[in-house]
Amino acid sequence: MIHRIYFILLLLSLSFTAKAQLGKELILNGGFEEYAKVTPPPSGEDDEEDEEEEPPGYFDPYQKPLYWYFNSSLFYTRTKDAHSGVFAVKVYPNGGSFFSRDENFNPYHIAIEAGGEYRLTYWYKGNVKNPNITVTVDWYKGTTSIKKETRDKEKATDFSDQWQQKTFTFKAPAGVDKAGVGLYIENDYMSAESGGCILIDDISFVQTKEGKPSAALEAPSNVVVRSYSVFKVHLRGVREVCLSRYVTPGMYLS
Repeated sequence: MIHRIYFILLLLSLSFTAKAQLGKELILNGGFEEYAKVTPPPSGEDDEEDEEEEPPGYFDPYQKPLYWYFNSSLFYTRTKDAHSGVFAVKVYPNGGSFFSRDENFNPYHIAIEAGGEYRLTYWYKGNVKNPNITVTVDWYKGTTSIKKETRDKEKATDFSDQWQQKTFTFKAPAGVDKAGVGLYIENDYMSAESGGCILIDDISFVQTKEGKPSAALEAPSNVVVRSYSVFKVHLRGVREVCLSRYVTPGMYLS
């Protein structure tokens, strides 16, 4: 009886957790508004008098947003030409990615409900000539990679000086409990040579539907399966031996 009560309470708590996450933003600092505070060096009597101080309202375009990692190849800068808020990010189409992470630098930090449906959106604009920006969601069970879902056929198109929104729908595989979100900027040599760039803002990842409980776990997508052949070999004094090693068909032992 006690075990049955515990089981019912567990089911209720799981249901409450799932409902509490519906509609909640799961990406940290998706609007690129939070930045690490710059700590000035300690002042001392030996400081040179000719050192220049930063003027009031100084803007550092190279300051990195919290909870994001950018490949150096993208030549990241921040800009005040934002879709909402104050800042957006500006990258160049040199080939490279950037992705969300938590305060411990873990990219697979988003708590996921297996079987749940998720909506990923971002806003973009720019002056590149070809379709670009590939969205990737990595699904994990603990620290084990289960599936890498890449939307390389749904790139952003029609880049202009006006903000546009891109929307995707994902369904979490059975058995997963974590996810990571990243964006890949493809190498577009012609656009890069002419000074082409891409601005991105307001990246969002929200659960829209609850998942259905399932004990099944999808097989990891990065596992290589090798086939083995089993042969019955008659040996002297032994009726039958099953060998599960690589055995060439037609080979027999004397």
